[in-house]
Amino acid sequence: MGYLVVGVDGSEQARRALAWALEEAAVRDVELRVVLVYAPGDEPSPYVRSYAFGSEAAATERLAGDEQRWREERATEARLQAERLVEAEVDAVPGHAGVTVTTHVVADERPARALIQFAERADGLVVGSRGRGGFAGLLLGSVSQQLVQHTPCPVTIVPSPRR
Repeated sequence: MGYLVVGVDGSEQARRALAWALEEAAVRDVELRVVLVYAPGDEPSPYVRSYAFGSEAAATERLAGDEQRWREERATEARLQAERLVEAEVDAVPGHAGVTVTTHVVADERPARALIQFAERADGLVVGSRGRGGFAGLLLGSVSQQLVQHTPCPVTIVPSPRR
């Protein structure tokens, strides 16, 4: 059984791509793999300054352990948020009964690279014309442009609605 891949990021364009991909997966009778790439966060560590004042090896080691636990907790929370987002995006699109949907979250990866890897053996890759990036006037986002050039399967770019 084949499959399609769709990239989501919480944007309206990605929701439109997801809806299109669900319809297409139903028509083709294939699985749909929904992929969200996220950054675990760039929150500065509250422990960095503590090292400067730690003169004892034991205190410094304890602070290093505390910081490691803090970083792991932040990474876990970021992953859970990403999983909740991708599930909510799928649940928000009605009428996909009968389509097998799997969700995937990928941390610390370039979105285009991750989507290309997921699409390596796919029947097709679907994305919105623009995602969360900053240049609203672009017809095609930077990720979409990279996908068109480097993905080994057909790529469908779902356009924004006409104004």
